[in-house]
Amino acid sequence: KFDGYTFYQYTQDSSKLLIEDAVFPMAIDSDGGLCVVFNDRIAVYDRNRDKFRSFPIPSKNFKQLALGFTGETITWVGSIEQGLLRFDREKKTSTTFLNPAGGGANTIYDIVDEGKTLLLGTADGLWQFDLSENKFYRPANVPESSGIYPGGVKKIFPHRDDYWLWMDSQLIHVGSNGQTINRLDFGEVHERFDLDKKFNNLHVVSVVQDKGGDFWI
Repeated sequence: KFDGYTFYQYTQDSSKLLIEDAVFPMAIDSDGGLCVVFNDRIAVYDRNRDKFRSFPIPSKNFKQLALGFTGETITWVGSIEQGLLRFDREKKTSTTFLNPAGGGANTIYDIVDEGKTLLLGTADGLWQFDLSENKFYRPANVPESSGIYPGGVKKIFPHRDDYWLWMDSQLIHVGSNGQTINRLDFGEVHERFDLDKKFNNLHVVSVVQDKGGDFWI
């Protein structure tokens, strides 16, 4: 942890109750606290006690990629090839949901809470998960005919009624009607700034969007 002035270390051997040293996805939950996922449990940082509270996950060998939150107690975990896990921190129960489409649809890179549904970025493009029916659907406003499938969606950036999608080697702006509004190919960026000549094996590892709407790549 870095508070702007000092670094603090939380390890398995410390008194902070962090379960293991190998950290997987981290995210800020609905209460503004840090949530960390490990192979077999979720750890939530208690700022008042300066310790982590640990919640075992009954599902075994769950390989995590993404975190999402609905309400104060529900944590959603996206996995590699193992679908979507719903974990209730209050009841300490978990349920795994597999997309019947199979394949890349069960590798989940990103989770966005849309109220009644979760929008999922997967290795098989965009999917929605209906929270009342516990079913997977293609988003109605981004149908198969939109032209973005197949393709892996690594990050979803909601933009009014539209979306910007980080899809493998490009950013795509998809409108509310499912049509592509704009497209940025990272290869063009490499060429424009001669990056391929300056760096070997160049590839994009992170994309974020700031409050002003600018993308940082």
